[in-house]
Amino acid sequence: MDDEKQEWPAVQIATLTQQMRSAASSVEDIKRSVQPFAHLGREFAEICVRAESVRDDVELQWT
Repeated sequence: MDDEKQEWPAVQIATLTQQMRSAASSVEDIKRSVQPFAHLGREFAEICVRAESVRDDVELQWT
């Protein structure tokens, strides 16, 4: 019985370690899959800023 009590924390730690590795791998997969969309978001924001600038320039020319 004492052997079982001593092994129990080691088993729990090993299980938790494996779960953490799996979670870390999943997080890396998610980061890789989201990265292209984050890049598109930045490009879209830049396009919006440029469009606003051009709109202001055109408005100044018409007044």
